[in-house]
Amino acid sequence: MKTKKIIYISVAILAFVAVVVGLCLFFFASRRIDTAPNSVQVMNVDDEFFLVTEYSGQYSYKFRVEQNLGGQFVLIDTIESETNIISLSQQDFDIALGEEFRFSACFSQENSDGEFSEPVVWVACTPLQSVDTSTISYDKETFILSWGEVANADGYDLLIVDNAGNSDVATLETNSVSLDEVPVGTYTVFLFATSDSQGFLTSSASERVVIEVEKHNEIVFASVDENLHVTLACTQSPLQFEIYVDNALRGTLQAGDGEEVDGVGFEFVLTDARTLLYGVDFENSVVEIRSCANGYLLESEFVTLTLS
Repeated sequence: MKTKKIIYISVAILAFVAVVVGLCLFFFASRRIDTAPNSVQVMNVDDEFFLVTEYSGQYSYKFRVEQNLGGQFVLIDTIESETNIISLSQQDFDIALGEEFRFSACFSQENSDGEFSEPVVWVACTPLQSVDTSTISYDKETFILSWGEVANADGYDLLIVDNAGNSDVATLETNSVSLDEVPVGTYTVFLFATSDSQGFLTSSASERVVIEVEKHNEIVFASVDENLHVTLACTQSPLQFEIYVDNALRGTLQAGDGEEVDGVGFEFVLTDARTLLYGVDFENSVVEIRSCANGYLLESEFVTLTLS
């Protein structure tokens, strides 16, 4: 009798344990997932798009895909995955450049799903090709900087940097630009291809190209007063001027600080010209002046000086 009683008790205990274990398994299998992924993002790897969400070692995943159709986001697919990353390129829907999608994700288990994450809106796009550096050229005579066109580009951004590190950006609609208004000197330029389409992103910068902007100075006005002081206006600011009498060099004058004049350039008053012009017979001699070359500033043409 005692042995039977022990057996009955053991069976009862085993049954109770089995019930408890079953209830625990049922509870853990059916309990609600109370967390949601913090984020969803789209990654572009070698022109293939991947959807990535927060990793969880406990659950599987579901990705919700919506597409903007006629101004409203419409659910087009729900993708189940054992990993927290999926390839959008391998799904049953097509992605065309410029189309707008909305993605969200949730943790999932056999009998329940968690809340979906905050959706992220994404437009299918790819960077434009960079401007081919080998096509970039600068014409020193016309001051035209040009380069080869980039497929699907609607325009270009030109970044130009001088030797002092000062930079400027020009937004252009064509693949060439005049640098006629750029001061003389050495510049480093970079080009970016741009697009008005949602399907294309601005390209990375072209490789840097160094250009030298050289210009001939131009004397637009020159006169000599009764004190033999020379007043002249130039498009550029030179360091020196040369005075010639009957094709022979009479001497060189320092330009000094010129005064900037709107619409002209720079105006100079050379009072030291008196020492070079003293005794010159202006009526019977040809008196000329020109600005000297200095670095990328080339010499000007000769201009005749007459007494005013």
